[in-house]
Amino acid sequence: MSEVKKDKVEAQLTANRDIIDEVDRELTNLLNKRATIALIVAAIKRENNMEVFVPAREDAVIQKVMSFNKGPLTDLQMADLFHTIIKQSKVLQYAYIQQDTV
Repeated sequence: MSEVKKDKVEAQLTANRDIIDEVDRELTNLLNKRATIALIVAAIKRENNMEVFVPAREDAVIQKVMSFNKGPLTDLQMADLFHTIIKQSKVLQYAYIQQDTV
């Protein structure tokens, strides 16, 4: 590869990586916003002696997310990502519920 082409490729990579960095920043903010809302849900559940884990709700969330999905991630990939997000939300909720009951 010529030096000129190499420089052009590096510039393209840098520009796209900068965009990815911005998207990652936005995703981080959105995930933290979602986590904050999950803690509010945990407070409501605790006040009403409700279970954190509601399989039907989790299934509904996954189905809804897959219906929003337009790719290029497959529905299975999107579902996998949201299973992880939901798992971490439950970790936060369980910790919140247990902090004042121990």
